[in-house]
Amino acid sequence: MTQRPQTRSGMSGAALVVCIAMLGAGVLLDAVSDAAPAFWIGAATGGGAALGAAAAVFAVAAGHVARLMVRVRVAPKEGGDANSDA
Repeated sequence: MTQRPQTRSGMSGAALVVCIAMLGAGVLLDAVSDAAPAFWIGAATGGGAALGAAAAVFAVAAGHVARLMVRVRVAPKEGGDANSDA
């Protein structure tokens, strides 16, 4: 009988819960705050490009973090090459 490899799915679930909680806290604090922002990067010259570059860097970093979190590590088979099927 083939055994399933152990995964670290609990870590990604906990990270998702933390992200959702922080999103809710940020939205709540933004809604409660009545102060207008003094400076918005999008209003500056080239602000759209800066926001786009920051979003691209964030997306790449988030992809790497997600890949590291869901990576499955399988122990090599005993008595042979780990990549052989026989």
